[in-house]
Amino acid sequence: MSLNRMMVVGSTIIAATAMAAALTLEQVNTKMSQLVAPFNNQTTQVSLVFTDLLADAQRALKFGVDFSYAKQGLDNKVEIKLDEIRYDYDNGVNPRGQARLSIQTDLVKAFGQPTVNGMGEALGDLAKDFVSGFGEKYGDALSVEAKTSNLVRSEKGDIRSISIELNAAIDFSKLPANVSATEIEVRNFKLVANLNTQGIAARLIVGINPSYKGFKTGEFGMKEMIEKIVSEDQQSYKDIQQLLAIADMFITNLLEKKN
Repeated sequence: MSLNRMMVVGSTIIAATAMAAALTLEQVNTKMSQLVAPFNNQTTQVSLVFTDLLADAQRALKFGVDFSYAKQGLDNKVEIKLDEIRYDYDNGVNPRGQARLSIQTDLVKAFGQPTVNGMGEALGDLAKDFVSGFGEKYGDALSVEAKTSNLVRSEKGDIRSISIELNAAIDFSKLPANVSATEIEVRNFKLVANLNTQGIAARLIVGINPSYKGFKTGEFGMKEMIEKIVSEDQQSYKDIQQLLAIADMFITNLLEKKN
């Protein structure tokens, strides 16, 4: 048997052993229930559920998670749903991701009407400037379009609601000479969002670059993250719990804030 053949067989045995020891999706979600349990009480309800955790020896194939968080304060409440977070490799033909966000809270109580007005009036430019600044190294290859609509004001001129649509795409044929296509993970995305005095609703659709280096063996990416979750990696679980603790502290402070 050749050395290469031995390496292939060895890798297959290792991968099969790892998969055999992996937790099932149901077992992972039982672990997640235990992680969020300390945050659940009379005023707070938290849920974290994975819907897909699928990877082969080379890459992540499917990933899905739904997250919800609700907390009741003295005179305001926050309800967050970050669901339909989905990723599908689609055999490398058209890798894509998507997510939906819903935040229900009285934004005027949380931030004050002047802040809400400022957010609404600057929303389009802020989003466009953020994306353009983030992708500055791509030069003319990056195109960004942001437009606002459905602006509604009260009789006093305060913003009651506004919508935004943000589209961005990278034309690989126009990339600067010092930027390789393999360094780019996202090739295009579309964000549609609505902001009103009672919260925010948004939907994101992302097109992933099939040639992104993160898909290559040896690069840390979603595949490795999935492997850590299903192998019950304690540091990964601790990281998830720490993120929840930070979010819980931030929202608690927000509900206690007086404007």
